[in-house]
Amino acid sequence: MPSQGDLTLKALLDALLNSWVGAFTKDGGDSVEVLVAWDAKTSAPRRREFEQAWRQVRFVQAQVAGVNAARNCGIENAKFDRIWLLDDDVLPAHTNPVDFWRSDFDDRKVWGGEYWSPPEAGQAMRSANCLARMWRRSASHPRQEALLGGSLSFTRQVWREVGRFSEAWEYGGTETEWLFRVWRAGYESIHHSQLDVWHVGRSRSWPQHLRAFWRQGLGKARTRQALPSLGKRMAQLSRLVVAGSNSGRETIGDQVGAVVLWSAALAGTLYGRVENALNRRH
Repeated sequence: MPSQGDLTLKALLDALLNSWVGAFTKDGGDSVEVLVAWDAKTSAPRRREFEQAWRQVRFVQAQVAGVNAARNCGIENAKFDRIWLLDDDVLPAHTNPVDFWRSDFDDRKVWGGEYWSPPEAGQAMRSANCLARMWRRSASHPRQEALLGGSLSFTRQVWREVGRFSEAWEYGGTETEWLFRVWRAGYESIHHSQLDVWHVGRSRSWPQHLRAFWRQGLGKARTRQALPSLGKRMAQLSRLVVAGSNSGRETIGDQVGAVVLWSAALAGTLYGRVENALNRRH
């Protein structure tokens, strides 16, 4: 897991070590490790405390070059070949992973979980997670499911064949381009409910979320990724809303908030494209 701070990392380590890791190690042996790829300029202030409390926890210093650089660093330094890639602002939604890892996991597939909001989450956080779920459903089709970067599982061999996470992608949706390469390489991508997570997030207020989604859209434009036309983006919006409406899990407030956040991302993208055009002129 990439990490820059202790605020949410402590809660995630508690959840992992007290439930998931315990399920694997109760019958003896060191069959699992929790690797934290620290990508802040300062040293991890509670590293020694975490490593002394749990022998399965290990920190590595990643290059301070974005979340994808930290992901690559963690995968390179992992002891085992089966990887579960987590962001440090999520919590596992299920406490018994053994069935998935020992029975359902397929080395030739990439697996992922859904984002859910914890009960104490505010409306802005619920809307952000609603948008993530709506996007995943609208972008999925029968043979390939769209997955989210906060909870991805695969083997190191798949990562080697597909290639590293792109470190040029600096903003939100940093796993999108890598998952596109996964599909092109012929691997299936599958959602599995035992990889679902509570997305706690770092942003809390509406201004923070709007700024974050604006930066996502702006980042996509600045990194000059292939972007659909405005017409296609509006068609995507209609699919998002239909996906949310058909699920029966989101409230009207969640869906309206999700559309507002999506609009902020679209505004950031359009601003970035205008910025790129003006820069080319000069």
